[in-house]
Amino acid sequence: MTQTIPLTHATTGMVLADALQDASGAVLLPAGCVLTAAMMHALERRGVASITIGTSPDVDDVDDADDASDLASTEQITARIEHVFRRGSGTAHDALQAAITAFKLPNKS
Repeated sequence: MTQTIPLTHATTGMVLADALQDASGAVLLPAGCVLTAAMMHALERRGVASITIGTSPDVDDVDDADDASDLASTEQITARIEHVFRRGSGTAHDALQAAITAFKLPNKS
């Protein structure tokens, strides 16, 4: 569910349901963006009057979304590390790649 509210009623932590665009169509903030105080001040300065936010989902939906987000993030990080280390070989190369992977993707318990 979504709801359009005046920007003056927005609070930090609210999530944008739709991408927020300026008059020329440039994306100011993407859909799914969590609002911060700084973002809201910047939107006020740009003359944004209202925003469309997502209403609070069920707790189960949040858990599922978090799991999907974690998986996507893990896949993106892994792909980036593999891209950075696509060239080269050897023990030091492999050890550095393993160390960076362990740092960026600590085992979650």
